Amino acid sequence: MGCGVVQVSEEGHIVRNLICATRKWFSSTRAELIAILLALLTIPSERKAEIRTDSKAAILAIKRGLENNKVRQWLKTKNGGLVTTIVEVIKTKEINICLTKVKGHSGDRLNDLADIEAKKGAASTRYLIPETLSTKEYKL
Repeated sequence: MGCGVVQVSEEGHIVRNLICATRKWFSSTRAELIAILLALLTIPSERKAEIRTDSKAAILAIKRGLENNKVRQWLKTKNGGLVTTIVEVIKTKEINICLTKVKGHSGDRLNDLADIEAKKGAASTRYLIPETLSTKEYKL
């Protein structure tokens, strides 16, 4: 799978494009979550940011994560480790985030560009390789 991020300024100028490929994560929602994480890591602290994605599942997971503060719920959450990381980045960097759902393949210029970048990412040799955290080894 590939991930693509297009970062734009408030004026709508493209600031940067980011791409990467993933191994062992065969899910479009995970790819979207990784792209969101990459975007958040590039945003300076204490800023307002709008993240536009065509993944309703990614938006809902992050919104639930921002409201969740119970360990047991995190253990039951799909993509829990990734969502936890996203939530921690948002909180640590004090980012005022707005998650916006856009319709995929509908002519949204920036979403279409991010899709093109994701395809480039899939063909890339720059991989993001997840390390699995086994909760069996830890007492929670």
